[in-house]
Formats: sequence, structure tokens, C-alpha cells
Amino acid sequence: MKLTNKSLIKLFIAALIMVALAVVVYFKPETRNSDFTKGTILVQGIEPSAIDKLVLKNGDETATILRKGDAFKVEQKQDFPADIDDINRILVSMFDTRLESVASKELTGKNAADFGLDKPATVELFNDKGKSLVKLQVGSMAANGSFVSLGKKVYISQRPFEFSAKPMDYINQSLLALNPEEVETVVIKRKDDEISFKNVDNALKLQNIPEGKDEDSSKVWSLKAAVTRINFDDVKKSDSVGAVSLNGNITITMKSGMKYILQFDTVNSEHLISASATQPPQEMVKKSMQIRQDSDQKELAAKDAVLQAITKAKNFNNRHKGWFFKISEYDFKKLDVSLNDLLKDKPKPEKKEEKTAATTPDTPKPEAAK
Repeated sequence: MKLTNKSLIKLFIAALIMVALAVVVYFKPETRNSDFTKGTILVQGIEPSAIDKLVLKNGDETATILRKGDAFKVEQKQDFPADIDDINRILVSMFDTRLESVASKELTGKNAADFGLDKPATVELFNDKGKSLVKLQVGSMAANGSFVSLGKKVYISQRPFEFSAKPMDYINQSLLALNPEEVETVVIKRKDDEISFKNVDNALKLQNIPEGKDEDSSKVWSLKAAVTRINFDDVKKSDSVGAVSLNGNITITMKSGMKYILQFDTVNSEHLISASATQPPQEMVKKSMQIRQDSDQKELAAKDAVLQAITKAKNFNNRHKGWFFKISEYDFKKLDVSLNDLLKDKPKPEKKEEKTAATTPDTPKPEAAK
């Protein structure tokens, strides 16, 4: 079952309900009426569905996450989709911050530096009207937790509260993560060069090896790993880069009939990749639909793979269409190779040496001619 943003948010709300129930159990009856109760949750009374924006700040870094429809977007990255798992993680961590003790009954300009709250890291939540719902300030480490405040008192949390304010840390930076056994073919074209792989016995094998050459296994392995598992460091909208021509082309055909089409090149000293996908051919889909439910497991699994590939291709294009993805110099060099780079000379056959009869002490020497 595929989890959508809606279903993940529902799970998140359910998790918060469990947290609230846990608080009731955690409180000791004899201390409920005191000014402070150890184990109290710091941030309470906020409905997750009311959160329209998160602003995370730490030092010079700021990440702004905006809700747009059923999804969250990262403002600093031109509204590229945020990873809902990362959003839920920071919210659950925030709403489950329990307090160990009171460090100060009042946070002032004079004592803020004592707690690292003169320049705090902050997580602030807003509703759709732009109103701040809560602003959590996080200072330096304290005992086994952190100094935290909502603006008045200073507390020590039971666990360290740590978070990132880097915008890219709220984006799933995986472009491709394929199982090589599910790949049928890979074709990499660059200028006048072509590299191709074909699935043989559930392993990708290099094709079109010239006479007298053999594959360099370590270099071939490096390329196969680089093609099937690609991560990116940054994102750029296509229109912000302008009209560019990417000369490298990678076509990955899956056993399900789905194709990934990647183009890559260096543009203004940046290594960029664009990505799209095509659905399985209609003939393949029709043939799969004819497979009966009482067929063997192998046929049923192949049918499911084809039907799932239709949705996978749509989702892939929804996320990646109209974007360039920046990859590292290290990863780019793994892709930017020629067929000749993957080859080595076959070892030459050893020459057979002519054996001569060995002379022994018992062998009479030939007489000299008289």
C-alpha cells in the first residue's frame, strides 16, 4: 500500500493522540497539582492540520516549509516538494519534547546567554492566516537534554532537541534507487560513444565488447552502481537555468516496461541531470491484464509490476518534470565515461618455449673433427 501525504498526516495525528495518552499515564497523581510536573510535554494544544508553515532557523541557516494543497514545499528551493517523513519527524519530535526541570522562571536579556538562548535555534509554526501558533527556542545542551523555552520560562528537556535548518535536509535527495535485478537494459550515449548493458541471469552484463578486449570489472561495477543509484545535492527549476542542451543520455528499461530517461552534462561548472519516465507500452499492459488470478505466482508478480509501473511513471514525472538536479563532481565522473574506459586488453597467450635435451655428465661429448 502506498502512503500519500494525506495518509501520512493522518498517521501523524494518530501518533500525537498516542503521545497525549502517554502523558496521562506518565503523570504521578501526587504531583499533578504542583507548579511543575516532571515529564510534562512542552508544546501542547496545536492541531497538526492547522499548521500551514514551518520556519526553522539555526545560525545563518533557514528552512521554510509551506503547505500547498495536500503537500509541503521547500520555499528556499523554489517550492520543490518536501519529504513528508522529514516534516513528520520534526513535528513529532517537537510535540513529544518532555521536560526534566525548570532552569529559570523567567527568560530575560541578562540570563539568555547562560542558556544559549541569546542566539537560539528556533522552530516556529504558523497557521494559514500567517499567525504564529508557537515558537520553540532551543539553546545549548544541558545535562542529558537541551535548554528550551517558549518565551517566558526556561526548561531542561529530558532529551536533546536537535534539528537541521538546511533546506535540502527536508528534501528526499534520491533521484533513482533501482534494483539491478529488475532492470532489463541500460543504454548510455555520450557524443559518439555508446555503452550498453543487458540483463543476463538477473545481472547486468556489458555488451559490444570489441575483439581483443575484456571488461575492467571494477570500473564496470562502479558505472552500474552509479546508474542505478543516483543522489542529488541541489535542485533548480528548468526555467531558472534557461535553454540548455544536455549531451549525455541514459535510458534505463525495466522488466516492467517502464523507462527512465536521464540527460546529463556540465552547465556553467555545475553537473546537472534532468529526469523523466515513460509508462509500459500499451501492448504490454493489455497482455498483463489478460493474466488470470489463478495463474502462477511468477506471472502474477510480473502483472503487478507492469500495473504498478503506470503509477510509478506518473509519480516520477510529477516530482521531477521541469527540474534540473545537481550532482557532485565525484558522482558525475562515474557517469561521464566512455566504453573504452571500461575495457582492458586481453592477456596475450604465453609462447611455448622449445624444450632442448639437457646435457648430463653421463652423456658422452661428441668427438672433435679430425
